Amino acid sequence: MIKIAIVCNYALNPNRIGGMDYFYWELDKQLKLRNYEILWLFQNGGRQEHYQEKNLNFDLVDKNTDFTKSMVSWLKDIKDLDLFIGIFMDYQSTTPRNIKKQLQIPCLFVDQMSRSYYGKTWLYRFKRKIKGLLFYNKIDKIIAISDFVKKSIIKESGFFWKNKIEVVYNGLPLDNFKIEEKVKVNSEVLSIFCIGHLIPEKGFQTVISACKNLEENNIPFYLTIAGDGVFKNELIAQAMRELSSDSFKFVGNITNQSHFFNQTDIVIIPSLWKEGFGYTVAEAMLMRKVVFGSNIGAIPEVLGNENILFQAGNSSQLVELIKDYYFNKEKYNFIAEELYQRAINNFSLNKMVEEYIKIIENQLKK
Repeated sequence: MIKIAIVCNYALNPNRIGGMDYFYWELDKQLKLRNYEILWLFQNGGRQEHYQEKNLNFDLVDKNTDFTKSMVSWLKDIKDLDLFIGIFMDYQSTTPRNIKKQLQIPCLFVDQMSRSYYGKTWLYRFKRKIKGLLFYNKIDKIIAISDFVKKSIIKESGFFWKNKIEVVYNGLPLDNFKIEEKVKVNSEVLSIFCIGHLIPEKGFQTVISACKNLEENNIPFYLTIAGDGVFKNELIAQAMRELSSDSFKFVGNITNQSHFFNQTDIVIIPSLWKEGFGYTVAEAMLMRKVVFGSNIGAIPEVLGNENILFQAGNSSQLVELIKDYYFNKEKYNFIAEELYQRAINNFSLNKMVEEYIKIIENQLKK
């Protein structure tokens, strides 16, 4: 039986079940149906009953332990391994070198990383170029989650990496997205929704500034921000300074995203850093929502419509998009349908898993 080790530098957390969790479960299921033995390694994020229910064969690395060292020790105990897959791991780390030296098996990495070179020195970039040369023969294939990520790898490591990279978009289980009619409390009030990790790089401060402008122009709205993070208090303080107290709400971490998507008119993705994909973008598209996104990273690629983009950090451009929606809703209903069809065709979990299995089986044939 072919044996595959999948190592994910990813903490299991039953309070945060996202797109990648669904991917791991379905990939494990489909590979087992093909008579492969799959061994998983994750970070220990606490309780794991949501994974035990899926019958995954997995081990955990304690969060206070060096993940790479624990991984190397774990791999040494596995006999007759045929393929290594690394997810949420830097392909320019020592891992591929150790894998090739220790096991001499095909080594496949999934690049899920966002990209930002803001504040990075020329020396940092130079080192990435050198490592691109050194690690080229240590990795057999990289799966990039967008064309943006593929181009970023080539830019940082060298054009000769091109033939080792395949693009597979992240996918979502379509059955999870139940579209329901919005409860119309007041059709004149725009419902605006944002969700994500509340850190400065996610750009939610841009949305609050835009809503201040809406208020000054007498356009009624209600802003809901979901998520938690180190920047939460600063965002709340900004909202309290700039907006009416009855025009916004911070709801913390949520598990019922579909409910909030169903009750909103516009979803805004205001990232300031270069997202590698953007699961929230695809989720909103699958809920037939109008999505406005910053023109950075893979967000334009996922949306596929330049008319719903604004310059990252530019609240004035975002305000103009929101105003246009307010006065031309029929036009945006058509755009929402286009976004939905694009997501159905490109960002399904089944499509993602099928493409991964093709790549895995091609690597096993070599």
